[in-house]
Parts: sequence; structure tokens; C-alpha cells
Amino acid sequence: MSDSGESVVYDSVVKTLTSCKKMISVAIDDIQEGMILAEDVAHNASVIITRETVLKLSHIERLKKFKITDVLVRDIEGEQIADQKIKSAHKSMAGLGKKMFRKGEFVCIQGESSEELYILVDGQLNVIFTDPELFKPGMDSVDKIPIIERQGKVVTVIKGKMVNFGELGALLGERRTATIVTKTDSVIARIPIAGGGFNKTILKNPKLGLNIAITIAKRLKDINVYIAKYNSVLSQVDNMIREFSTIYVTLAGKILKHAIATKDKNLELIHDQFKISPLYNRLLKYKRQSISSQTPEAVDSEEIPEDSEIFKHGNLVNKKPGEIICYQGEVGDKMFILVSGKLGVFVGDKIVAAYNKRGEVIGETSVLLGYASDIQGFDTRTATVKAISRSRLMSIDAKEIDILIDSNPSMVLHITRKLADRLRGCNNVFIEAQNDVEDYMNKLAIKEGSCGAEMERILDLFMENVNLIEICSAEVKVLRKMYEAINSKYKILSERLGGMSN
Repeated sequence: MSDSGESVVYDSVVKTLTSCKKMISVAIDDIQEGMILAEDVAHNASVIITRETVLKLSHIERLKKFKITDVLVRDIEGEQIADQKIKSAHKSMAGLGKKMFRKGEFVCIQGESSEELYILVDGQLNVIFTDPELFKPGMDSVDKIPIIERQGKVVTVIKGKMVNFGELGALLGERRTATIVTKTDSVIARIPIAGGGFNKTILKNPKLGLNIAITIAKRLKDINVYIAKYNSVLSQVDNMIREFSTIYVTLAGKILKHAIATKDKNLELIHDQFKISPLYNRLLKYKRQSISSQTPEAVDSEEIPEDSEIFKHGNLVNKKPGEIICYQGEVGDKMFILVSGKLGVFVGDKIVAAYNKRGEVIGETSVLLGYASDIQGFDTRTATVKAISRSRLMSIDAKEIDILIDSNPSMVLHITRKLADRLRGCNNVFIEAQNDVEDYMNKLAIKEGSCGAEMERILDLFMENVNLIEICSAEVKVLRKMYEAINSKYKILSERLGGMSN
């Protein structure tokens, strides 16, 4: 694709973004002359003032006459801010090589060295993860493609304008952790990172680094939502297996009593089949489990030197042991960087994480996403952070970000690296959650080696011996209901998992 062709595509993206008008709701008493209507104002299905009208005193009086309580008007200030961000994004793309990829093309392959960071200018991409154990040592990228096509799983779709990807390898110096394949025809820009090229690019243009940090923050938030959903399903399956296991072991004990009382060898055989089921062994595992009371370990990360450029600009605050840095439920419009001391992260009264390394970043996701979204605003805190020991932190208000990135580009690079490191950890947790759910669903499913399959086998044994059904009628009835319940729950959860993957 020629440079002129790339410019046309990119310019169309900018025009699309520019055409999206921002709007705010204004009460009738707060309307001022000169405001521009963002939507038609209707009364009894008739439009009384059309959109894009510059409001005058006569218009305001008409609105009051028809008892209109509020209207949507253009947010001129917000549009100016958005326009500045678009111009900034446009400037950050200057000089970067852009390339057209056709649908189905491989952009990068899992296991390759990370020599470039990418920015999706236009199009959609599939992110595919393949179990690394399926690749042979020394296998090149071409040989991996058939395995990826057969065994790879699409874990997410990248879409939108000016969205970066491939940042984990670029920021953390690792090989590609996933394969990227175009879902539609796509235009992609590339930033070389060899020889410190990425650091130099970001330090020279910190706004580009900020855009990358915002994209990672969005991805981090999305993947945490998926992890929560998978953990919810996992918890449901685990609770069902626990409940069924208790009933199942009780039934096995009753069958054994019948076998001893009647001296029936067929009942002894059926009892032996009970013990094969995963449900029987599952209860024994639960009995051996104990609740851990250990305090979570501090987040493992590289400590930043005290004389780093990162700490030379910003508002420093001191906290005594026990003092709160931020509360669960409050609006997250500030982020913090730990300079010294130790912090605890609490959900309710339970500590869930601890930070004691200089340079740790806290609360950045909400701030960055709130900064990027003028309409949605800032998320509320999901946890309380308090000082465990005497601590010093750099406090960064969302309003200071534009000033800060110009005065301290090293901080942008630092925050971006921290987010990338956190995303890597979340990706691992996400894959583990998927594998755990798949493993538990297999145990629950009506197929070989599962709970349902073993119960089905036991029911068949009873059917072959009608006299045993009379001896154990109550037990057989409970077993059949449990079998039907497992089959029903399996179908419901399978449908839910299928919906989550779309």
C-alpha cells in the first residue's frame, strides 16, 4: 500500500473521530444563549426545536412554555479537548511506517522475538493463544502456523482506532505471548524497539506513551471482567461438585450397608463403582483442605532507584502507619507512586495485596480510563489502600496528567511498563481460569471419566438387577435426580461459557 493510500485511510479515521459530537445534559434554568442543541427537542411527538440550533432567548422561552425540564447541548469544551487528543494522536503517528494487512494474514506469531510494537489504525484483529507445549523446541514461525490454526484459541478481539498491541514484548523484553491474525482488512503502524528504540520514541513523544498506557489500562479492565466471570462459573461448578459429592458419598455408604446386610455381590460391585467416580474422591480432597491465613506476599517487581527522574516532579505526601491513601467505593481520580514504605490493599477487612517496592503504581487504571473518557468519568475504587509502615508517595491528580507528561516523560514510560507487567500477570490468571473451568466442566460433564458418566454406569448396573432397585429404591431415586441435575447444570453453564467467548 502506498504512503498516499495510507494517508487516506488514516485521515478517514481522524474525520470519523472528529465527527463524533460530545453532548451534556443541561437543566432549563441553566441554559444560556449561544448553546447549541445536540438533539431535537420534541413535545407530543412533534419537534419544536431542531438539533444544531444556536439557542436564543426566544428558544429558551419556548422550552419553558412546553415545560421542558432539560435538554442535550453540544459540549464545546469537551469537543475542543477531544480535538486536541486527535491532533496529538495524529502527531504521534508522524513518521511511523503503516502497512495494509489483508484478512487472515499473520501479523506476529507466538514465540517470536518482540522487535516491534504495533498500533491498529483501522480494522479488527484476533488474538490467539496456543499451549506452548504443542510447539517443539527450535520450531520456526512457519512450522507453528498449522498448529496455531488447529489448536489455537481466540482469547480476545482487538478493534477500534489508534489501539496499540504487542506492548508486553516491547515493554518487558519478552517473546510474543500470543499470535495476532487479522479478522478484517486492517491498517497497522509499527514502532521499532530494537536498540532502545521504544524508550527513545516514548521519551521523545510521551503523549504516544500515554495513549499506549490508556490502551493497556482498558485491556486490563476488560480482562479482569472476564476473569471475574470465569471465576463465577468456576465457583458455581465447584459448589455443585461439593454438594453432589457429599450426597454421593452418603449414598455410597448406604449401598455398602445394604451389601453387608444382604451379602449381595452385585451390590458390592456397585459400591466399587461408586468409589471410581470423581465425586467420591472430591469429598476427600475437601476434607483435607484448610483455610490459609497467610498474608499475601508483596508484589514482585524491580525497584526503582531513589534518584530516578520519575520522582523529580509531582506532589509528595507522607502517611503514618494505619493512615488511608484511598477508600473502597470513592471516585478514583488520583493515582499514586510509592517512594518509600509499605502499603496494604484491603477489600473489607481482608488484606489482598501488599506493596513495598519503590516505584509501585497504585490506582492508575481508573485515572487513565477516566482521563481518556470525558463522558463516562472515573470508576470507583474496588479496594482500600492504607499505609502499613511510615510511607511516602507521589500523588498524581487526573487534572495534572497533561502537564506531568510534558515535564516528566520518564514517568509515562514507567507507568506504561508497570501496566504491561500487571497485564502479563492477568493474562496468566485468565488462562488458568479458563483451564480450571474447562477441567471442572469435564468432571461435571456426561462423558467418559466424569461424574455424570460414573453415575450413569451405576444406574445401568441397578437396571440390570431389578431386585437391587427394590432394596435401594430411595438411593436409586436420589442418584437419578442427581444425574439429571448434573446434566441440566452442565448444559446451562456450557451455554453461558459459549456466550462469554463470543
